[in-house]
Amino acid sequence: MNKINKTLLTLSLLLFTTFLNASQADDGTKGYASITLDKSEYTHRHPLFLNSAEKEYLRTRPLVKYVYDPDWRPFEWTDDLGEHTGIILNILQLIEERSLIDFIQVRTTNWAEAIQRVETGKASMFSAIGVTEARKSYLDFTDKPLFSTPYVLVSRHGEDYLDGLADANESRVATISTSTIESILREKRPDVDFSLVNTIKDGFDALRQEKIDVFVVNAASAKYYINILEYSDLKIAYKTDLTLDLRIAIRKDMPHELLSIIDKAMDTISEKEIGDIFYKWTEMTVKKEIDWVLLWKLLGGVTLIVLFLLWNTRRLKEMVQKQTSKINEQKRRLEDMISTYDRNVIASRTDLDGDLTYVSDAFCKISGYTEDELLGRSHNITRHPDTSDEIFNEIWETILSGRRWTGEIKNLKKDGGAYYVETIITPEYDLEGVLYGYSAIRQDITDKKKVERLSITDGLTNIFNRRHFNDLFPEIINSSNRSNDFICLIILDVDHFKLYNDTYGHQKGDDALIKIALSLTDALHRADDYCFRLGGEEFGIVFKSEDKASAIKFANGIRERVEALQIIHEKNSASDYVTASLGLVCQRAGEIQDVDVIYKAADDLLYQAKESGRNRVRV
Repeated sequence: MNKINKTLLTLSLLLFTTFLNASQADDGTKGYASITLDKSEYTHRHPLFLNSAEKEYLRTRPLVKYVYDPDWRPFEWTDDLGEHTGIILNILQLIEERSLIDFIQVRTTNWAEAIQRVETGKASMFSAIGVTEARKSYLDFTDKPLFSTPYVLVSRHGEDYLDGLADANESRVATISTSTIESILREKRPDVDFSLVNTIKDGFDALRQEKIDVFVVNAASAKYYINILEYSDLKIAYKTDLTLDLRIAIRKDMPHELLSIIDKAMDTISEKEIGDIFYKWTEMTVKKEIDWVLLWKLLGGVTLIVLFLLWNTRRLKEMVQKQTSKINEQKRRLEDMISTYDRNVIASRTDLDGDLTYVSDAFCKISGYTEDELLGRSHNITRHPDTSDEIFNEIWETILSGRRWTGEIKNLKKDGGAYYVETIITPEYDLEGVLYGYSAIRQDITDKKKVERLSITDGLTNIFNRRHFNDLFPEIINSSNRSNDFICLIILDVDHFKLYNDTYGHQKGDDALIKIALSLTDALHRADDYCFRLGGEEFGIVFKSEDKASAIKFANGIRERVEALQIIHEKNSASDYVTASLGLVCQRAGEIQDVDVIYKAADDLLYQAKESGRNRVRV
């Protein structure tokens, strides 16, 4: 068959394989299977039964940096666009979709560099690797392999190795350096004298150039090179009893929940799915029973099409112009999308020092700054003084560990006003997996926070109300259980307040309550100190303390602050000014069995403070 006919036949087969349904292998496995990666479909069709620790790990939205072999066809390699591709990528995509773990590829130029990246901690995972004793020292492997494939001997046509490596002992044998098979051969067949090549392609080329006689490689790669890359002058001469079991492996210092989630995701992948992926990348077979009449008709049609395209230059020009028009239209749509994003998404990027390198128009609009005023400045330019150091420490701890941070932040406008945003901050990596900055997108929730604030705020004093106390106090106790902090509750009642209202009027009474509430909030300096108006002239304060003595000192300071307001109260038996009586309860968070019990204890102590003369603290 001459070169032109061979080219036409190849083109015809590629164009009409699907039409003829002619890719049925002898074992009934379909070739060129499509791999559906619809996230919602897999989430519902393949649920993972996770324990609480695994769910908590997924809640952190883990980003796992992995390396792959950039030249290991058909398992995986780097394509012309610099992207990971091949069998392993398809399987990894299924695992990613079903586990909701984000895998980030770290590009390398060769396998030795990939190993070095994991060994030095610049990546956490191998997408696929064989198990060896040396690797067990720093890696944990999935329970079952992604798939297994035997090792074979590849030779030139006309050479057979019926007894495998025993027959090949006198020949020039080669395999791949730093590979699993090298370790296996050195351990199990030290009698075989073999040389090393850097890549699989080097091995096949060496065979073709007669520099070696036998190349030991896995069957999948052998089929790919012979069937797909047209090394048709070479053949699989012998299938050995050695097997390549490919597993995902992670560094031992990674959370063990990561590996267990991957294992559970792998359990949802069927053997047929693996077979379809494997067959897609390794076979180019057709049915034995082909309608040759139909095939030749199709070939004739393809020939006419090819001739038409070759000779009709005007048509080619029209096609080029049409494609150019499509590209320009796509470019315009992309520019519109970018413009829409810039106008509507509150987005920014920073470098590793936290200095802003990009801000969207929406970010400028909500903050009140111009782009020139923001670029090159620290992101802290919008930090509101009400936002605690604890929140920012949590943000940095999360993103420095390579994870996304999600939460609500109160920000400061240029004019001194405030706005609230739901924020997602994500680490950004370059093509080699090196961290170079952080991106953030935000949703304006200012109106939502205003509504929430109204529902939990006392209308007169503008501090938290009884409803918020009932919701928040149990949460404070539960969140403090791990550290077992001292949780303190003060119930404060203004002394003889009914007499004050009767003497000076309710307007004066309201003014006094507002001043007392302001004095109480001024005394609170930590983010986890809270003040509430529980009703009428009764207030509550919840705070944490290092010990009971410090809590008593703080409570007496509160009492003194109320009297120091010097609000005249001539009917007060305890002083010439408005005063307050306080009941204080302090307990370790782990010892608090019931919120109502600790509240009643503080209320009883308040009653004792009143009975014993008022303007005092009872503990």
